[in-house]
Parts: sequence; structure tokens; C-alpha cells
Amino acid sequence: MDFETITKKEWITVVQWISLRWEHVKWDETQIKSFYEDFKQFPSDVVWTALNRYYDNGHKFFNSVEFRKVLVSKGPGKNAGAFQDLISGPQVGGL
Repeated sequence: MDFETITKKEWITVVQWISLRWEHVKWDETQIKSFYEDFKQFPSDVVWTALNRYYDNGHKFFNSVEFRKVLVSKGPGKNAGAFQDLISGPQVGGL
């Protein structure tokens, strides 16, 4: 299964979205680049789906470590189909 991973431009949009919803997030340019390295392996639709569910579930603070754990548990590893499970599943692993 081939999929496109999140681009740097899409990541900037994600960071802006996060910053508007969680005011405590004040990442500088170095942190934004570093976090991109952590998240660049994931397709943008997976990031957005998980991010929206994270927000919709009422998290008052954005925790990048916990958020990444959810994405890592779903792929992209050997079972790339796990990404589809994340998108279509009723809940993002504990979020």
C-alpha cells in the first residue's frame, strides 16, 4: 500500500491549527522542524483525523508525545492497512 506522507507545508498548517486551539503551544522554528521529523512518516489525512479526534475528545492540552504514540501504534510499519483502521475506526486508541 503506497501513501503520501505529510509535507512540510501541510505540517505548518497543522502547527497553526494546533496553536489556535491550544494556546499553551508556543513552538519556535527549531521545535516545529524537530516535530516535523517526528511526524513526517505519517500521511496527512491520518494526522488530521487523529488530531481532530484528539481535539473533539476534549483534551485541554496538546501533548505531542501522547499524540505521536497513537500514530505510531497504528503504522506505517508492516501493516500499512492500520492507517485505514485509524481513519475509519470509531475511536483513536484512548484519545
